Amino acid sequence: GTLPPSGEQVFVNIPDKASISVILGQSSGLRAGEPGWLALQAATHALGLGFTSRLIGNVRDREGLTYGISAKLSDDTYRPGALKIAGTFAPSLLEKGLTSTRREIEDWWKNGITADELAYHQSAMTGKFLVGLETTEGLATQLMLCAQRGFEIKWLDDFPAMVLALKLEEVNTVIKQQLDPAKMVTVKAGTVN
Repeated sequence: GTLPPSGEQVFVNIPDKASISVILGQSSGLRAGEPGWLALQAATHALGLGFTSRLIGNVRDREGLTYGISAKLSDDTYRPGALKIAGTFAPSLLEKGLTSTRREIEDWWKNGITADELAYHQSAMTGKFLVGLETTEGLATQLMLCAQRGFEIKWLDDFPAMVLALKLEEVNTVIKQQLDPAKMVTVKAGTVN
């Protein structure tokens, strides 16, 4: 299908839904393995994966505006992928929660991440990856991804070093090169009062 125009907001009415599910997103313009893809993975990790990420740390924990929120890159194996930010909000907190979420995205896009954030998320990314390889299912999943993406199996051994080699400037540059918060599409699904 085709993507809605940039910045469009779509509301899907789901009767008797107690919360509002929201996805903000846009094309990342990058396929897995392309220059900048790994740097954008690290930047996205800092934005919304794990308890130390900005979205969880601020929108959920500090401000209490969401039941849960995350950011990830997806759908990038066969074509340029997408950045997806997904959150769940109480109807009464939806607008306040979206304002807070957009503030965090805008700051991340405009100012990038810090050296401390990068170091933490490099460690988290490599640790999670290595732990994932310890199960048969985890290893099989990564081997299948390598085959689908055209990566040599050696990529599994190289991944941690590639992540740890990322430079702050590279990570912060790719955020601005590939994304624009003003162009994000917002989809809300829930009950209309």
